[in-house]
Amino acid sequence: FSSGGSSRFSEHDDRSRVETHHQSDRSTSRGGYRGNRRGSRGQGNYRGRGSKFRSDRAPSGGQGDNGNFEQDDDGDVNMEGTETRRFKPYARPSKNYDRKPRHNNNNNQQSRREPTKNWYQITILKGSTLDEEWLKQEIQTLAMVQFHPVQYHLDGNHSCFFVDDHVTAGTIRDCSRKITSPDGEKVAILMRPYNQSPITNDKISKIQEVLASKYKSDTHHLDASALFSDEVLRGEKIFLKVNTSAHMHIITRIIAQNISTLKSLDISNNRLFSFDGLKHLIPFTPFLQELNLAKNSLKSIKELEKISSWDLIKLTLDGNPLCSQYTSQTEYISDVREWFPNLTSLDGHDLPAPVKFDVEKVELPTSVLDFVQTPNGADTIKMFVAEYFKCYDQSRAMLAAAYHENCLFTISIPPSARGPPLSKYFKHSRNLKQIKNMSQKISTISQCQADVLAKLQLLPKSEHDFSSFHLDILLVTSEVTNFIVRGIYKEGEGFEANGLLRAFSRSFVCQVTGNALKIINEQFFVRNPTPQEIKDLKATTTKNKIPSAPAATNAPSQDDMIASFSRESGMNVGYSRQCLEENGWNYEKAGQTFLELNGKGAIPAEAFVK
Repeated sequence: FSSGGSSRFSEHDDRSRVETHHQSDRSTSRGGYRGNRRGSRGQGNYRGRGSKFRSDRAPSGGQGDNGNFEQDDDGDVNMEGTETRRFKPYARPSKNYDRKPRHNNNNNQQSRREPTKNWYQITILKGSTLDEEWLKQEIQTLAMVQFHPVQYHLDGNHSCFFVDDHVTAGTIRDCSRKITSPDGEKVAILMRPYNQSPITNDKISKIQEVLASKYKSDTHHLDASALFSDEVLRGEKIFLKVNTSAHMHIITRIIAQNISTLKSLDISNNRLFSFDGLKHLIPFTPFLQELNLAKNSLKSIKELEKISSWDLIKLTLDGNPLCSQYTSQTEYISDVREWFPNLTSLDGHDLPAPVKFDVEKVELPTSVLDFVQTPNGADTIKMFVAEYFKCYDQSRAMLAAAYHENCLFTISIPPSARGPPLSKYFKHSRNLKQIKNMSQKISTISQCQADVLAKLQLLPKSEHDFSSFHLDILLVTSEVTNFIVRGIYKEGEGFEANGLLRAFSRSFVCQVTGNALKIINEQFFVRNPTPQEIKDLKATTTKNKIPSAPAATNAPSQDDMIASFSRESGMNVGYSRQCLEENGWNYEKAGQTFLELNGKGAIPAEAFVK
């Protein structure tokens, strides 16, 4: 095309030159045509976005590496940019793919490498049952770092707190699954950046002042509605989000410390979508009867289960998405009353009296730690138990005198350990819910004295904590007695409260021969202790439920020892004195001698006549 002729391409359009280029290629031989069609790729001239290809294709108006929809000398837009290759969606990517100018901001890169002082939220999964001080001490001991947890609070079943240092937060996170909780579970720890600073103590004081102004002492009513848009708080640049566990914890703490007599609470219009935070207010407000939850974001009626411990008589849910799910008012009232049966007002409307059965309210019997059906023989049983577990911990071969020749013995463990594994007991366990094979059901029963002693020798060594013992005496006759011993022991040698603890329950059926007991049937159950049992164990380190010696004093008199020995052995004062004298006034040794002689029937009957 001539410059003066009509053309559908402008003089600045490179497509006119490309046309000519291809025509010249077609005039060559077939082999040359193929070579040119491939763009001399085999010779290395065209590899991805090679510079030689760009120099042939780009006219003087091109901008080289800087041209990407840029202008030429006449101001027209160069639609080709740095190259005019045909787009091949399935072609092999170029090594220079996505080569874009990068901002060389050394300050930003340095800030990413260096730890910054921002806030981080630490979440302890299932940490609501863990003690805050215990958890802090365990992390500090493991990570060897000192930190102060800010705003420690509960979020549903988890616990959370904040730290203001990246290195400290990362160190705490690295402790995940390296700490074992008292119930034997590994403690999982999560960390994430927190995009705002926790509320300071000064601001908490301001929140307390605002809540105090909203509290009516004559009716014990607190208006905590729409706290996020409260003008006083926003004037102090406090944006209280009650639907977050951290901010709900602040309100809970203020109410717990100042207005525990609360009877009516309005917490409407706070965008609540869950009661995971609100439920922690229940223990501190036992008298609450009226609750306003209107205009929140509750979507499920099942959320009411989390706060069902409140005995509410007035409840307002109007304005929540869950209300639109009901087309029947009767069904709506019925579902709400499932959690609050004494409700008399719902959404401002009086409700018909609930239909209740006229059932007499009966209080449950008081729980007692030790149960003794009859005091007859109780002292003998207690002394037998004390001596039995002493021998069990020291030398189980000494237990031969405690078992009948034709005794039976079984041991079992729960299907799930819920803590440290019970693998050492597994092959001996006779849990009938787990064992289906009949031959295994029979083989796990020890059916004579020798088999029982052999089985006991195979079990892990133990050291029992007598302060944890509870004794239930269920049956006492002249021929047989049945009692159960429950408690905690340390698996292995040396009792340590923080070691591997096991809880046990052992049921004994004993034959009575005079004042001697012979075990004819024993059922031994082993499991991991609950957190409450471990807590109780730490609280009672000195109390002994089953006396194995007289109460410790600075210098117990011989008369006190005789009286105690006579009471526990059942012998009269004369024979008790004789037994103590012959054993050098060693109370434990005298008790062991008594058990051995009494087991052999060597103690005369008159020794028990008082």
